[in-house]
Amino acid sequence: MRKRLLRSAVVIPLVLMISTMSGPAFSSPLQSVTASSYGAQVSGLLPLGPLPQATASFPPPTLDEKNGVLELPLGALAYEGVAVVRAQTTTDSSLTKTLPNDRLTVQGGALPAGYNARSFAQVDGTALLLNTDLPIEDLPDLLTELDPNVALVNVGLIQSEALVSCVEGTAVIAAGSQIVGPITVAGIQLQEPVGNLTNQVVDLAGTLAEGILTIRRNVVEPRPNGLAVTALRIEVLGTTLVLDIAHAEVSGSVCEPIAAPAPQILPRTGGDGAGLGVLLLGGGLLLFMAERRRRANALN
Repeated sequence: MRKRLLRSAVVIPLVLMISTMSGPAFSSPLQSVTASSYGAQVSGLLPLGPLPQATASFPPPTLDEKNGVLELPLGALAYEGVAVVRAQTTTDSSLTKTLPNDRLTVQGGALPAGYNARSFAQVDGTALLLNTDLPIEDLPDLLTELDPNVALVNVGLIQSEALVSCVEGTAVIAAGSQIVGPITVAGIQLQEPVGNLTNQVVDLAGTLAEGILTIRRNVVEPRPNGLAVTALRIEVLGTTLVLDIAHAEVSGSVCEPIAAPAPQILPRTGGDGAGLGVLLLGGGLLLFMAERRRRANALN
């Protein structure tokens, strides 16, 4: 598999949609939040991206969705994938999640049924390839030992998601990811990816991979009043090149506080106390009348 040298990053858009839902004034348990996601981003010697990226803030309710085919030049390497990214905020808790509960890291309480904000990223057909259009002498020594016809890394479907829901004045925040399908390194399939995959890479692909790749899955990181997740992070030659794939995050999550209930003043309804007063008054009147009758009888 000989990969032609890419001169610049290419994102071929498939669908682009940005909308702001307008209408009458609304009330919401959510005060503010920002949701964002992207397909891929490169840091290190050759920074690129994030591409494509979707962002939605609140207020007002917003939807941003993008799709694209990624072709990123990375020097001696090249990256390919097909990305779908989405960010959305709403006035109510009507958004639903994609990932199962056991794939999510949660803070602030139990997972609710619906959400006020959601960011989602999906990348299919990830391939990290040798850019073999370069002369062999221009490749790092470790890379020259790899089979140029086999992708350095191949991954199936990658998904990440971050969510916010306001529950009784508290922001419940969740973030997580999943990989559907195998991960292969230099043509060798890894087991179910959990955490840092470097040990698996070394065991299966030999010591050569130890000097080239560090692969991490489900990298969850804090954000101010939020969480971020990167579904797959590939580090090449240490931190010379870091490729983040399928990233979603929410931040700045603030919910409307729950007001304390106002004290209730019950109207007077003639309860036991009032009845007792009437009873006492009635009893006194009877005694007074009985005393007058006794005195009149004595005079007669």
